[in-house]
Amino acid sequence: MDVGDLVGDLATKIGALLFRKRVGRWILTVVLLFLGSSFLLTFPGQSQQLAQEYLIFGAIFTLGGLVLLFYVLMLGLFARVSKAEEASAQGSRFGRILRRIGRWTVTTAFLLLGALLLLTFSDRPHDQAVQFVALGIFFALLGLVLLVYAVVAGRYERRSKKALARVQELIASGQLLFIPALPLPRNDISAGEVAEVEEYTRRMVSVPWGEVEQMPAEQVRPAFDQAVARVRRVRGDLRELAEPIDLFVRMPKPLCFVGAAEVMCRLSYLRWRTNVPEGLREGLRFIRSAQYYEPRQPDALIIRLKLLAGCAARRWIELADQTLALLRQVAPDHPRLPDAEAAVHIQQGDYDAALACLERALGSPPSPQEAYVALSNRALLLQQLERYDEALAAYEQTLALDPADPWAWHNKSLVLFDLGRYDEALACNDRALAIAEIGVARGMRRRIVEKQAEVQGGVQPNGGAAATV
Repeated sequence: MDVGDLVGDLATKIGALLFRKRVGRWILTVVLLFLGSSFLLTFPGQSQQLAQEYLIFGAIFTLGGLVLLFYVLMLGLFARVSKAEEASAQGSRFGRILRRIGRWTVTTAFLLLGALLLLTFSDRPHDQAVQFVALGIFFALLGLVLLVYAVVAGRYERRSKKALARVQELIASGQLLFIPALPLPRNDISAGEVAEVEEYTRRMVSVPWGEVEQMPAEQVRPAFDQAVARVRRVRGDLRELAEPIDLFVRMPKPLCFVGAAEVMCRLSYLRWRTNVPEGLREGLRFIRSAQYYEPRQPDALIIRLKLLAGCAARRWIELADQTLALLRQVAPDHPRLPDAEAAVHIQQGDYDAALACLERALGSPPSPQEAYVALSNRALLLQQLERYDEALAAYEQTLALDPADPWAWHNKSLVLFDLGRYDEALACNDRALAIAEIGVARGMRRRIVEKQAEVQGGVQPNGGAAATV
């Protein structure tokens, strides 16, 4: 790595510290305000040209520090309100009163100090008078920034308090469930996988859901069903989610939030019965936003059920069962209910029940894409139940619909391997790897080649090609 790369890497790390970490943002704010006040305090004793430069630098650093101060304060406000909503309580009344008193006390102190300095500078010697004016302006501007923040914070907290009261009312009536706590970390989910999903989460939260120009009302429902079908059909390339996200963003509330939860459910998926809980919880937050507008919205309940079923923790499964019971009351004929119910049974390990749900889903699928996904999941379940002949037929049916699905080829190779048909398994494995570089398929190829060699009495197929796999 050359010097340029080292400097670039260092700059990236410093930027991440200063702008992504709360401590870094406060450090940068204090440094800017300190530099600004230092230049303003010392410029009267400099030469005329240097004094002008000191004054310009002081103004730049001061204004930059004040803008950053307001930004940091607002970020803290949003984070505090978000945590309060997460706990479904805004903390103690005493704590809220103390924060309000503290804001207004500090604001008043800076404004009075600035006014005092500006009112008394005329009685001072010239150099000291200039310093009084500079400091007076500095403290007055700082007080004004804090005043704006205090007003905005007060309005925001009052509005948040009303929204939170609505959430608590919905929870008390059983229409809204608490978001469950994160389960204990799993050994089969790496820190890198969690970090990747957390990055997806940050990007999803920054999207202006329902705040952009919306599509015509008559297009909303067809577009929603189309976008959901596309999200559920995404197999490997997550860039395919960009188009449905664009559709969801332009939908009205609550459907835009339901769509966001659908996307988070897909982004959280890693492999069979394995999801990243951090992503699932963000999906549940989107659902809570949707249910704030319409508590029993059927599409919101469907994806809430799938999100809860994505985690094997007991509390999550309990809430999934409660959601399923509510769904059977609210929308017993919803076309996506059998698929969501199958997800619960799969997480519980009840594959026979899940298979029955998928058979119902295939009877009246909401879309061709979701029919394909149900067919693929049915093949997987038959494979888990060791009904290999049926699983093989199901994979052949799946591949007849989409011969470019690498995962279907890979899973078919697993079934053929379990049946002892190693030549056919290798051929399917090669088809999978020709379409996409799948790590588990590459590892499976080694196993198939080794098994071929073992069956053939130690003779490596393809002239010893296994050694280079």
